[in-house]
Amino acid sequence: MAPARFDDSIKPLLDYVEQKQLDFTLSFAYLEAVARADQGACDLILQASPEIGLINDCDFVKTSPQAFSGKRVNPLVIPRNHQVEAVITAAEAGSWEQCHELFRKTTQPYSISALSHQDLRPAKPGDWLGRTFCGT
Repeated sequence: MAPARFDDSIKPLLDYVEQKQLDFTLSFAYLEAVARADQGACDLILQASPEIGLINDCDFVKTSPQAFSGKRVNPLVIPRNHQVEAVITAAEAGSWEQCHELFRKTTQPYSISALSHQDLRPAKPGDWLGRTFCGT
């Protein structure tokens, strides 16, 4: 019997995240934080996007808790389009402070120090995103 492909085995999780309209980035970061017992990261993610807690009800998560243990591949800090757009707008107005702040935070993408839940939150439905690139 051939081993299951990774994408086949994780498909129920991907389908669940899509069905519940959860943020993929925060969902995977949350699962890694849970596996590492990183309560600080879990709390920060849940503050940013409380609905991520729904992922605990997914059958895949219940039956395969080891799937994310020991891994640290999903960064907590990803420059999201709405954040980059705000930085560009500020820079065009002559203020570089937001640019420097975003750069500082994204150079340590696995660290929760100096982050707020606002740094992690996905775009709200009314946020203007302009163009999106690389699936963000």
